[in-house]
Amino acid sequence: VPPRRISVSPTSPMRQRELSDPWPYNFDHKHPKWYHLLLSTLFTPLFVLRFLLLVGALVLFALSAALSQISPVLFNMAVKMSSRTVLFCFGIFRVTIHGRMDDKARVLVCNHLNGHLDGFIIMAAFGTRFPLVLNKAVGNIPLLGLPFRAMGCIFVDMEKSTGTVARIRKHITAGNAICIFPEGGTTTGGMLLKFRTGAFTLEQPILPAVLSFKDSPWFVNAAAEGHVLESSKWSYLWLVMSQPYHSVHLEILPTYKPTESDNQDAEEFAENVRKHMARQTKNSKLWLLARPYRAYKARMELTMD
Repeated sequence: VPPRRISVSPTSPMRQRELSDPWPYNFDHKHPKWYHLLLSTLFTPLFVLRFLLLVGALVLFALSAALSQISPVLFNMAVKMSSRTVLFCFGIFRVTIHGRMDDKARVLVCNHLNGHLDGFIIMAAFGTRFPLVLNKAVGNIPLLGLPFRAMGCIFVDMEKSTGTVARIRKHITAGNAICIFPEGGTTTGGMLLKFRTGAFTLEQPILPAVLSFKDSPWFVNAAAEGHVLESSKWSYLWLVMSQPYHSVHLEILPTYKPTESDNQDAEEFAENVRKHMARQTKNSKLWLLARPYRAYKARMELTMD
């Protein structure tokens, strides 16, 4: 059952009490399953064309790795262009970016909405500026893993994350930047789960960013399709790629500089950044959930049942 709506600050004690117990997920904006299936069937020819284009876009993305040894500037341009082409294949025609970029920032922290697309959205916006922390399985994909490795992405075992923070710290110390999704998994949007503390042990200023998928007249939030429809990867691909049009909003927030207290307590640092994101965002309304990703996922499964 959706929680009672309240019009108070997302960081106020009242709002925190409201969010601590109820399940803050609102299905009011979702269409019935038959609606998605009907429209996806009507637009199946669009899916076929986009799928063929996607294959070509991924090949170009893989080949862009060769440019990393020739010209970093050309490599950056190739990653941006191929990433935008991949997004186009998923019906995302536009990535709107708001906010001012902090050129000195080395750690980008972003909410996580779509495991397939969020990385390409970051690359479409920033190119090779912020290498990603990715599942090691991505790096093992033939050809596709090459540009990610050329960018300097860090691959981690999601089951055994031992040594990940040390590798990221070494990466940062060498003068590189990194993009981290600290929630540890994807949500259906409009919320921030409890952050994992790895990124907040680095004692670095944090550049926060908020992703939001803008609903098209035909479909709802693409990030929610897999959760709401309980679809397999192939049916999810069909549903999302047959959308006529979709857009993504990326809001870059002011840099959060840690205090001495933050540097001594990673959990406090992470929570302060979460509150900073909810307070500073102007284009998205974010619920602050006390749950980590595993608890959120378990509750989603109960909700879907």
